[in-house]
Amino acid sequence: MSRVAFVAQEYQPDGSIAAAHYVIEGEPAEGWRIEREGRLHLRFGPGYRLVRASHCGVCATDLARRHLPFPLPQITGHEAVAVDEDGTPVVVEINASCLARGIPPCEVCRAGMPTHCPERRVLGIHDLPGGFGSWFLAPLHGVVRVPASIPALAATFVEPFAAAWRAVEVIAPRPGDRVLVLGPGRLGSLVVAALDAWRGRQGVSIEILAAARGSASRDRARRMGADATFTPDEAPEADIVVDATGSPDASQKALSLARRELHLKSTTGQPALGLSHLTELVVDELTIARSPGALPAGAVVAHTPAEIDAAIRPTAGLELSAVGPRGTIYVADAGQPRTPLVEAILGRDLRVTSSRCGDFHAALEVLADGTLSQRLASELVRAIVSAEHLTEAFDRAGSEGGKIVVAHPGGLV
Repeated sequence: MSRVAFVAQEYQPDGSIAAAHYVIEGEPAEGWRIEREGRLHLRFGPGYRLVRASHCGVCATDLARRHLPFPLPQITGHEAVAVDEDGTPVVVEINASCLARGIPPCEVCRAGMPTHCPERRVLGIHDLPGGFGSWFLAPLHGVVRVPASIPALAATFVEPFAAAWRAVEVIAPRPGDRVLVLGPGRLGSLVVAALDAWRGRQGVSIEILAAARGSASRDRARRMGADATFTPDEAPEADIVVDATGSPDASQKALSLARRELHLKSTTGQPALGLSHLTELVVDELTIARSPGALPAGAVVAHTPAEIDAAIRPTAGLELSAVGPRGTIYVADAGQPRTPLVEAILGRDLRVTSSRCGDFHAALEVLADGTLSQRLASELVRAIVSAEHLTEAFDRAGSEGGKIVVAHPGGLV
C-alpha cells in the first residue's frame, strides 16, 4: 500500500488560500483514502495511481474556482506535470473517466466521449486534489509521457494547448475565413498558436486576428501567429469569433462581432449573454443554433434565454443537459422578445459553439513539431513561484499577463 503525508496550500470557499495537512493512502487495484486535517475527506475507487507533482500552471479557472459548482476547500491545479517513477516528466489528463481509470465503461465512454463521462472526477476542479499539492492521484490510463523534444517547463502547456486545439477542431475554419480571438491572454494566446499551427498543417488559408487591451498582449499575439491585432474597440467583424477573455462582460462584444459563429472557451462560473448556465454550456460542449425547417427526432427547442438555461440544466443540481454532451439546443422563432442572444441567432443565423478539454496525444504531437513548445514557454511563462507561496502565484496570475507556474521542491523546472 502507498502512503504519503504532506502540507498543501488549498483553495477556500471565499477564494483565499490556506495550508492543510493531507494523507493519501491506498493502491490502484483497491482504491484510495484521503485524509484532511486528520479526518476522512474523500474516498476514490480503483483505477488511480499516486504521482509526485513537479509543477503546475495557474489558469483563469483556478482563479475563479469558487464560482464553480463543486465542493471546497480543495487542492486545485489541473495544468499539472508530474515526475514518473523513473524520473521522466509526465502529464496527466484531467478527466478521470471510466476509460481513463481502466474500469468498465459507461454509455458515454462507450460512445467515444470520455471527457463527458458522468462518473468522472476532474483533477483540481471536481473532488480530485490537483497539482498545487506535492502528490496527487492520476487515472491509470491518463498518465502520458512527455517527449524529450518538449522541455519539462513547456509541458505545463499540454493541457491548455489541448483545449485550444480542441477549439480549432470544433470551429474547423473554412478557406478564406477571418477568425478573431478576443482576449489573447493565457488561453487566448494558445488559441492563436493553435490556429496558426492548424493552418500550416492543413494547408488552409485563413486570416487570424486578435483583440486585446494591452499592447504587450497584442504584440505577443502577433508572435504567436496573428496576422493583425486590434484593441477591443477597434476589432472588426469576423466569420468566427473565439471568446477567450474569461470576462462575462466581454461576451456581449464577442457576440456583436461574430458573423457566422461565436465560440466560447471561458468557464468563469458567472452569468453572461443573458444565460445563468453559460459555464455548464461550455463544460458540456453544447451548441445553440437557429431551428431548421425540419428538426431531428428528439430535438430540444427553446425560445428565450430562460428556456435555453433550462435545457442546459433541467433540474437544479443535475450535471446533465437535456440534449446530452455535445448536443444542440435549437432556438425557434415564435415572435418572442429579441434579446441580443436571440436576435443574433434568429436575425443573423449565428451559431454559438463551445469546447472544453482536448486530446493530450494530439496536443503533444503538435507541440513536438518544430519549436512551438519552446516558443510557448519563452513567450508565456511570466514567473515560477514555489508551491508554498500559492497566494503570491494567484495574485500575480490575476494581475500580470502571461503564465505563472507553481513549482514543487525536487521538480523538473
